[in-house]
Parts: sequence; C-alpha cells; structure tokens
Amino acid sequence: MQVIQEKGQQAKQQEEQKARAAITLTMAAATDEEKNKAIADAGAKAQATAEAGAKPAADRAKLDAIGAAIESNAQGALFKNPSVDDARFSDIFEGNEVGNAAHVDLGKVQMFYFTIIVALAYSVNIWSTCANGKLYGFQFLFPLLSPGMVALLGISDGGYLANKGVDHTGTRP
Repeated sequence: MQVIQEKGQQAKQQEEQKARAAITLTMAAATDEEKNKAIADAGAKAQATAEAGAKPAADRAKLDAIGAAIESNAQGALFKNPSVDDARFSDIFEGNEVGNAAHVDLGKVQMFYFTIIVALAYSVNIWSTCANGKLYGFQFLFPLLSPGMVALLGISDGGYLANKGVDHTGTRP
C-alpha cells in the first residue's frame, strides 16, 4: 500500500513539474495580467490533474485492501466471514467464492425476488380462499400453483444453478 502511495506522489510531482514548465513558457511572452491569469489557470490545471492521478491510486489501494481481506478469509475457493458477528443480510446476495465475494451475484438476487413474488401471489390466493369461506369445507384443498408460477420459479432456479456452475475463482495453488 505504501508503494501505491509513493507512485501517486511521484505522478503528482511530475504533473507539477509540467505545470511549472508551461508557466515558464507562458511568462516569457505575456503582459503582467496575462501572466497572472496563465499562472492561475496552470495551477488549477495542475491541481486537477494531480488529484485525478491520485484518485486511481487511492482506488487501487482500496481494492487491494479488500482483495487481501478476502484472501485472508478464504477456505479453499470459498469465502468465509471471520466470525458470526461479521455476517450481514446482504451476504445472501453476494458471491460465495473468493473470486466474486465482493460482488453482487445476479443469480441470487433474481431467485430471491422471483421467490418473493411467487410467495406473495400464493399468499393472496390462500387469502381469497379463506375469505370466501371455503376453508372449512369438507373437501378443502390448498390452491394449486399456476403453470406460470411454476415456470417463473423454474427459470429463476435454472439461472441460479447455471451461475453456480461457473468457476469464479479459477484454479488455486
């Protein structure tokens, strides 16, 4: 991480040197007012460029820290929270493998929402059955799932299983 910070500082110093060279060239052939404006513009440009160069280095350092934390909690190809206290509800939507532990798993999100939709639709169907007084009949049967609901759950589960079949980590030594 210190190496990344040093590279960011070196890039910032190089940009400042370029800005100083531009100021020197501008000052050679300008009036005082033009010189002041050129100095202010070059300073603002150098600062913006230096900040833009430092941001990717900081982002890279943050990603490297996350990657190191994931690697330190790996059990083979799978990611494991260090303790039960580190578990969050959002973990059910993230990948299980080291290669995708920091990313949202679209297959899990899709299956979650489709299951919620089907469960709500079935609950409404049961509610309407109870509201019509058919609950206490001699031949009471739970409502059947419609073919559309079964197809929705099948497609959702198939997408989830297809995503689980892909190796997100690669071979580990």
